[in-house]
Amino acid sequence: MPKGSPTTTLRPPAAATGMASSSQEEDYEDAEEESGLMPFAILVLVLSVVVLVIEVLTKMAGGVS
Repeated sequence: MPKGSPTTTLRPPAAATGMASSSQEEDYEDAEEESGLMPFAILVLVLSVVVLVIEVLTKMAGGVS
């Protein structure tokens, strides 16, 4: 193999190596981190609806005058 060429390492599946429990723990940790985003997403959704309502009301008020 020439010096400086990229190498690839193949990892066996987690079930074959007996590390399935650690991968399940990692999945649980990822899900736990993502669950904190739900309140933020709801807040952003509500604020965007408020902005859209204000935009529509100002356009309607501007067109009437």
